[in-house]
Amino acid sequence: MVANLKNHNPKIIQIVQKPNRVIAIASSLGGIQTLITVISALPPDLPAAILLVQHLSPHCESHLTEILTRYTDLEVREAEEGTILKARTIYVTPPDKHLIVNETQTLSLSSAPKAHFVRPSAEYTFKSLANNYGEKAIAIVLTGCDGDGKEGVKVISQMGGKVIAIGDKLRRYIVCQAGNGDKSREGLA
Repeated sequence: MVANLKNHNPKIIQIVQKPNRVIAIASSLGGIQTLITVISALPPDLPAAILLVQHLSPHCESHLTEILTRYTDLEVREAEEGTILKARTIYVTPPDKHLIVNETQTLSLSSAPKAHFVRPSAEYTFKSLANNYGEKAIAIVLTGCDGDGKEGVKVISQMGGKVIAIGDKLRRYIVCQAGNGDKSREGLA
C-alpha cells in the first residue's frame, strides 16, 4: 500500500512536485526502513527522476530494486551506464559503484576511490547532480555514515538546489555542514 502524502511536510511536498527536478536520496545501511517510508509516500505521477544511493555490501547481491518495487507505483530499476533519466523512475545505485549524473541527462557508474569509506558515496552523486542540474537538484539525506554527502549538500545548496534531511539530529548536522547556520531553516537548507 502506498502512503498518503497528506501526512508529510507540505513544504517538502511542494518542492519535490515541481517539474524537471532530479532528486538524489542518500541512505546508510540502517536506513532501509526510512527509505521505504519515503518512497511509499511519493505519488505515481512524480515529475522527477530519483537517484538512490544506498550503502550496500559490495560482497552481496542487492535485492533493493525488488524490495522497493513492493512499496511504490513508480518504476524502480537498477542504474546502468548510459541510462537516460526519466521522470517517475527510481534509479538504484548498484553495489560497489558510484553514481554520476552527466550533463547529457544520462547516468554513469564509476569505480573511483571510496569517499568516506564507502562506494557508492553520496558525494559523487550530489556533486554531479549540483553541477548539472543546479537549482533543479534536490538532495534528501535519510541517514548518514561518516559524513558521506556533507560536501555534496554544500554544493547543491550553493548552486541553488534544495537539501532535505530527515530526523532532528541529522537535520541540524546538514544545516551546519551546508554552511548556512540558519537554525530557522532546519530541514530545508
